[in-house]
Amino acid sequence: PQDSEVIKGMRECKHFIDVGGLAKLKEDHDFFEDWMNAERKKKRKKRLIIFGVIALIIGAFAIYSHPYFHEKRLWNEISETKSQDAISEYYYEFPDGAHYEEVLYIDIKTNVWPLTAIEEYYTKYPTGKYYEEVMYTDIKTSSQPVTTILNYYTKYPEGKYMEEVIAFHENYLYDRIVNRGNELSDIIGYFDSFPNGKHIDEVTEIYNTRWDNVLTKYNN
Repeated sequence: PQDSEVIKGMRECKHFIDVGGLAKLKEDHDFFEDWMNAERKKKRKKRLIIFGVIALIIGAFAIYSHPYFHEKRLWNEISETKSQDAISEYYYEFPDGAHYEEVLYIDIKTNVWPLTAIEEYYTKYPTGKYYEEVMYTDIKTSSQPVTTILNYYTKYPEGKYMEEVIAFHENYLYDRIVNRGNELSDIIGYFDSFPNGKHIDEVTEIYNTRWDNVLTKYNN
C-alpha cells in the first residue's frame, strides 16, 4: 500500500508539472484523478485505433474474397497472360460469368486444340460478337472444314475474312486431290468451285492423266 501511494504521488507530480508546474501546488486539486482521466482517454483512443485497423482488415478481406472481385482478378489474369490454367478455373468458378464469352474466345484463339471451345461458342453464342472470328478459326483448324466454309459464304457474303476463306478453300481442295490419290469426286469438286482457280492447270492435267482415258473407255 505504501508503495502504491508513492507511485500515485509520483504520477500526480508529473501530471501537475505537465499541466501547470509548481504554481498549481497551492490549489486544492486531485491531480492524480486528472492523470487517471487522461490515461483512460489514451486507452480509449488506442482501443478505437486497434478496432479500426481490425475492421479495415476484415473489410479488405471480405472485398478481396467477394465473387465479383475474384472474377475480375481472374479475368485480368486471363486477358494479360492467356493462361490455360486461369481459363479452366474461370470456366469452373464462373459458368455464367460476365466475361465468359471473352474467355471462350481467348481459349479458341490460343488453345492448340480449340474444337471443344468452338462447339461451345456456337451453342452458347449463336449471335455472339466473335462469331465470324470463331468460324474463321474453325475453318483453319478443322480437319473437315468444307461445311463450315460453305456456311461462312452464306452467313458472311461480305465477311472480312472472305478472301482468306476462298484461298483456304481452294488450297484445301487441291491438297485433297493430291493427297487422296486423285479422287474423281475431289477433282470435280475443284472444277465446280474454282473453274478459274490458280491450280486449274494442274488439276486439269491430273484429270486428263488419271481419268480421261478411264471415263472414255467406260463410256464406250
